[in-house]
Amino acid sequence: MGLVSTKTDESEKNRTAEGNLGEGLGVHHISKHYPGVLALDEVSFNVQRGEVHALVGQNGAGKSTLMAVLSGSQQADKGDILLDDIPIEISDPSSARRHGIAIVHQEFALCPNMSVAQNIFVGNEPHNALGVVDFGRMRTEAARLLDQVQVELDPGVQVERLGVSEWQVIEICKALSGNPQFIIMDEPTAALNDHRVKDLLDVIRRLRDVGHGIVYISHKLSEVLEIADRITVMRDGKIDKTFINKGVSESDLVNAMIGGTFEKQYHHNEQKKIGQVALELSGVNDPPRFSDINLQLHSGEILGLTGILGAGCQDLVRTLFGINPVVSGEIRLGGEVIQLKNPQDAVLRGIGYIPADRKHEGLVLSLSTYDNVGMSIIDRLSNLGLFGYARQRALTGDLIEKLSIKVSNPKAPVKNLSGGNQQKVSVAKWLARGCKVLLFEEPTRGIDVEAKAQIWRLINALTEEGVAVMVVSSELPELMQACDRILVMRRGRIVDQFARNDFDEAEISMRAAADI
Repeated sequence: MGLVSTKTDESEKNRTAEGNLGEGLGVHHISKHYPGVLALDEVSFNVQRGEVHALVGQNGAGKSTLMAVLSGSQQADKGDILLDDIPIEISDPSSARRHGIAIVHQEFALCPNMSVAQNIFVGNEPHNALGVVDFGRMRTEAARLLDQVQVELDPGVQVERLGVSEWQVIEICKALSGNPQFIIMDEPTAALNDHRVKDLLDVIRRLRDVGHGIVYISHKLSEVLEIADRITVMRDGKIDKTFINKGVSESDLVNAMIGGTFEKQYHHNEQKKIGQVALELSGVNDPPRFSDINLQLHSGEILGLTGILGAGCQDLVRTLFGINPVVSGEIRLGGEVIQLKNPQDAVLRGIGYIPADRKHEGLVLSLSTYDNVGMSIIDRLSNLGLFGYARQRALTGDLIEKLSIKVSNPKAPVKNLSGGNQQKVSVAKWLARGCKVLLFEEPTRGIDVEAKAQIWRLINALTEEGVAVMVVSSELPELMQACDRILVMRRGRIVDQFARNDFDEAEISMRAAADI
């Protein structure tokens, strides 16, 4: 299985599963409390120079809190942070950077009205001899970093014009810009397709080979097994097991994560009934985002949409929710031609959108579960200027039970929920609205294996009730397991369609990546 306690032979370069706390960057007996929660319980963990140490666990296991302590955004209640066996103080992110620690956050911290280059070097801008920001050098250096991660992106384009996949690339380049010794990567491939994931893993290997220490956090266990030298499993705020990546399987990791045996619990329902056309697009254009889009989405259907970075998938679903304009062509809902000038038009017509960036676009983190669900139906909860709090609580309670949302207090901010439960709240607000068309963008991004199964079971249950579902995802194996059809986009056009009986991962991937 690859689990090692304290001794290995010299062929492993003296690297035990637990590692040598005297080398590299680590924490020793770190604990962290939040109100009513022990997030970290006497955790000891380290990453050595020249290795990739993966950290895995279910949502809420403590991974992000541990990395927040290492990167300076949170302070531990007790314990030490060590750099080459010497205690150091990391009081904020700037002190972490001074100690050679950078982090690629799962959640984006970008300035939409600034360019790609400005975002990469924000707070660390190059200056000329006169002390003025050297924008030419900034663009050149940004282009070099983008070339390093093998992504074609204009350093001068404004970030607000880009999608989630491009935002993730910018975050990675931002971390690399300071040439850190240690890099924490929190779900760095969550928004990338298979082609870009391969490129990123190659970059990580090169960084490791020149001596960088990398902490790699991911729910994609196949990637973890491909890239990691060591793998540590966290559960309930503690280190559960650490493996040397030799003979370890995904099932070994999953079972360690959940403390038992896990079986995949979502399957395509071959018996469900596909209904009439719910949504139809004819010659829809919004150049340069996409061109000549023709498709039909049926009631009771799960329609997958996939493509490489910049293919236009995300742009298309955002257009169907009224965020981007339609330049030409027709959109029909239930056979009726409709105009979607803004998201309100979509909502009023029963179209709901669950974005990939749920924390910034899908939810208001500071508000409660009650309020996030209720905001989609404020017009229905108000009567003569009075808000129906009792009805809001009753409706939300029903949805919490229906969707199995794990929430101890629906009045508490949703930022306290795990990623999987936040995603369920995003869905709940559209179910409250009674939407008959739901658009999902990367629905399992950044959530653990058990939560992924729950989300797909939920999507399947919705279609059995007649809801029409379109899912944009870079997780092709998930689409193949759950969808009735898959459309492939490339360079802003739909280039192929696969019926369920014709699903072939290699063929779909090839069609998506052709002519790159």
